[in-house]
Order: sequence, then structure tokens, then C-alpha cells
Amino acid sequence: MTLNLSLSEILAKLQQQIDSLREQVDLHASQEEHHRGQRELLEAELRKALGHLESFQAVAGTAADLDLPGMAPASPPLEGDLVSNPTLGRLVAWVVANRPEGERFGPKLVAQEIRRRFPKALRRPVDPPAVSVVLRRMSVAQRIHQVREGKPNHEALYTRGPQPPAAKRDDDR
Repeated sequence: MTLNLSLSEILAKLQQQIDSLREQVDLHASQEEHHRGQRELLEAELRKALGHLESFQAVAGTAADLDLPGMAPASPPLEGDLVSNPTLGRLVAWVVANRPEGERFGPKLVAQEIRRRFPKALRRPVDPPAVSVVLRRMSVAQRIHQVREGKPNHEALYTRGPQPPAAKRDDDR
């Protein structure tokens, strides 16, 4: 193999190659400095986030041990008929039966409780108007008692337990 390059051409090509390689080395060195700086920033943020996580876990562990009023523990899973045939009436009756006696509740609260406790029990989300129908039927059957009649601007309220005296009812408000 014969090369027809002169010595000066070979030297010029080698010089170009050396210059190109130096530029690449310098570029990668500057990128390395940039990435090192980015890595240090990210490591500092990671340490900070880990500290926050540890603090939060400690507080959450303490909060879980507190016995706060109004924070009822999760109810036991549905049994028997409720699991195999979850109808809205049965779910409403179950939630109402587990409300404290004398506590007032309305369709919004019962619907919210059903959605919270039994998210997979029904095919569609429970809405307050449907719950209101069930609560009215329970009231007619005297399983619960109506404390306040529903109006366009507020929902009806019900209670479990003995019939409230007529003077204590909120119908006239």
C-alpha cells in the first residue's frame, strides 16, 4: 500500500486530530464538573427529603397511637349477605346501625361513609339522593327517626334510638 501523502500533510492531519481530541477532552471535563455539581445538589436534596420522611414517620406513628374522639377505627369487613349481595339498602342499614345512638346523620354523611368503607362493594359510586330514599323508607318503618325535614337548602337529618320529643325536633327551622 503506497501513500502519496507528503510529510507536511501527515503532520497537519495529526495536528487536526490532536486539536479535536483536546476539544473533546475539555468538553467532557466541563460536563463532568457540571454533573458533579448537579450530583452534589441532588444528594443534598435527597438527605433533606430523607430527614423529612423520618420525621413524618415518627409523627405518624405517634398519631396512630392517639385515641381521638370522632376517629372511629375502620369497621370490620362485610359479612355473609353483604359481601355476596351488596344492595344499597343493606349497606345503608349497616352504616346506620354502626352510627352511635343519638348522633344525627344525613344522606351525604351516609353516602360518604359507604364510599369510604366499601369502595368495591357497588358497581357505581353511591349518591346522596339514592341514600335519602333508603333513609326515608327506614324512617317510615320506624327503624330511624327524622330529626329535621329536608329543604331545598339543607338535607334531612335522622337519628338512631328513641323518638326525639316534638320540642327537640328541628323541623321548624
